[in-house]
Amino acid sequence: MRRAAQQWPGLAAPLATLGAAYGPVRYGGGVSSVEADQAEQSAQVVLASDKPRI
Repeated sequence: MRRAAQQWPGLAAPLATLGAAYGPVRYGGGVSSVEADQAEQSAQVVLASDKPRI
C-alpha cells in the first residue's frame, strides 16, 4: 500500500485505510462494522480512480 500511495499520492488516504484493515482481517481478529464500511468505501474510491492499470 505504501508503494502504491507513493505512485498515486491522491489515493494515499484510501490506501492507508485499506492497509489498516487488511492485517486484522487476514491474520485474525477482524474489524468492526464501521472499519469494514470505511474499507469498502476506500476500495470504491480506489477502483473509481483514473489511475493506470498495472
